[in-house]
Amino acid sequence: MELKVTKTEGNWTFGTYGDYRFEVKHFAEPSDFGLDFDEGPGRISKLWVTRGFTTICSYDRGWDVLSRFDEDQDACAEIIRAFN
Repeated sequence: MELKVTKTEGNWTFGTYGDYRFEVKHFAEPSDFGLDFDEGPGRISKLWVTRGFTTICSYDRGWDVLSRFDEDQDACAEIIRAFN
C-alpha cells in the first residue's frame, strides 16, 4: 500500500493509506504528549484513521480507539511510522 498525503494545514496532515483515510497532527520535535511508539515519545499528538465508516484508531494524547484486527493495527503502525 502507498501512503498519500492529500492536504496539509499547519500541523495537520490528511491523506490515505490504501483503503484507509487518516488525519494526523504532528510537530517538528517529540513531546511528552506525543504518541509513544517504538522508541519513546513521538511527534504525533492526535491521530484518526478510518476505513469506510469505521474508526480504526483514534489517539488524542492517549488511545481512545484501537482496532483489534491485525490488518488495521498494521495500517495504523505504518501511518504512525511515517509521521512520528
